[in-house]
Amino acid sequence: MKKILFKRYPGSFSRHPGGRQDPEAFKLNKKNLHLILIPFLVFLAGCVSVKSPNITEYTLNPHFKSIACRKTNKTIRLLPVNIVPQYSSLSFVYRLTDLNFTHDYYNAFFNKPNEQITQTLQTYLVKSKQFKLVLDDSGYMPTDYNLYAKVIKLYADYRDRAHPKAVVAMNFKLFNKKQRLVLNKTFSSRIGLKTKTSCALVVAWSQDLADIYRSFLRSL
Repeated sequence: MKKILFKRYPGSFSRHPGGRQDPEAFKLNKKNLHLILIPFLVFLAGCVSVKSPNITEYTLNPHFKSIACRKTNKTIRLLPVNIVPQYSSLSFVYRLTDLNFTHDYYNAFFNKPNEQITQTLQTYLVKSKQFKLVLDDSGYMPTDYNLYAKVIKLYADYRDRAHPKAVVAMNFKLFNKKQRLVLNKTFSSRIGLKTKTSCALVVAWSQDLADIYRSFLRSL
């Protein structure tokens, strides 16, 4: 099995992999670290404070589109959406090569991505009107179905720098009132970025989610 490495570049000056600067260019080795660290400490000693870098935060907003689906009188409970650890942080994740990923500390989600996806998925289920009632996990009212969703991919694919893509994949498990598994499917979406900006990435991610939600509803 190939080992996937997630590299962090907290000292990177590149705000986006689509720019000219490459985070690899700013990696320091042990031999020349002291040449930079010493004058920096001298400079820092005369500073009153050090400003942290500005962080731009974003929220996902999948646009709802009505679809032809079979409306029922069934009720459904959506459990909080889970997410695999490598994509659970607030900072955006970029895939640079098959084995190399990096985090963007200048652009991030406003709150945890799985929390945003839980909220948008619940909104989508309600707007679809496919179910009589959509509940969250806060109550104890019995429902006809329990839905467990998990995000297994959430990154920007920059392996082709000329044509970056927003990638999302989710697994859905649906259980009936007898706790029998009635659906277990994974849906994925890859949408190209219109521009190499973080805003365009968030828009593409939102479109990915909308496509995945519609695919899930059609599968019922």
